[in-house]
Amino acid sequence: MDVTLSHFLRRSGEVLADVDDDDVVLRRRDGDDLVLTTSARSRARADVLGLLGLFTLEATRSTDDAGVLERALAAAAPWTAALTSQERSRVLRDVGRAASTAAELGTTEPLTRALDRWRRTARTRAAAGPLPTYMTRPVSIPDDIDDRSVEKATGVVELPLRVRWSGPSRTYDLDDPRQLRRVYEQVLREGTDDDVRYFVDLDTLIENWSELVLPQPIRRAWADWLRRRRGLELAC
Repeated sequence: MDVTLSHFLRRSGEVLADVDDDDVVLRRRDGDDLVLTTSARSRARADVLGLLGLFTLEATRSTDDAGVLERALAAAAPWTAALTSQERSRVLRDVGRAASTAAELGTTEPLTRALDRWRRTARTRAAAGPLPTYMTRPVSIPDDIDDRSVEKATGVVELPLRVRWSGPSRTYDLDDPRQLRRVYEQVLREGTDDDVRYFVDLDTLIENWSELVLPQPIRRAWADWLRRRRGLELAC
C-alpha cells in the first residue's frame, strides 16, 4: 500500500491498521520514501538475510562445482555476466558476508553497498568490451580427465572451430612437442569439457606444465585440482 505522508498525518489510524496486513510506503516529496512495517516482518526479513548469508558462504566453501553456483548467480543477477569467473566467485562470498552482517545489524545497508559496488564494477567491465572466454566462464576440468579408459587424441589432430577460430591452420601434430604445447594451451583456454577430455592427457600436461603459456586463472585452477587429486605442488 502506498500513501502520501500528508495522508498518513491526517488519517494515521486507518493507515496503521493496514500495516498488520502489509507494508505501507509513505511517499515524500523532499526525501526518500518511508516504509511502515511490523516488528515480526522485520525479524523475519533479518532471519532470511542471515540464512542467505550462511547458505552462500557455506556453498562457496564446500562445493566443487563452481558452475552450479555461477549459473544460479547469473539467473538471479544477469549483470554479473560482465564480470570474470573469479569476480563472480567473489560476488558470492561478498554477498554471503554482507547478508550475514545485515541480519545481525537489522539493516540491509551492508548488502546494498556490496551489490552496488559490484554493479559499478560490472558496468566498467561492460564498457571495456567483451572479455576472453577463459575469463568469463569456469575453467573446464572434467572429473574423468584421468580416467585411462577415456579415448585421447594422438598423432595429427584438427582443433574444432570453437577452440581455434583464427589462423592459417587448425591442424597439429601431437608427436611434435612444440605443436603439442600449442594444442594444450588453446584447448585449456577455450575448450569445453569434451575438448579437454579428448585432447589433454593428464600425465602429458604435468610433464609440459612449466613450458605452457597459460593465463593465471587457468594455471591456478589446474594446480589446485592436481594438488587435491594427485597431491602435486605445481607452480602457478
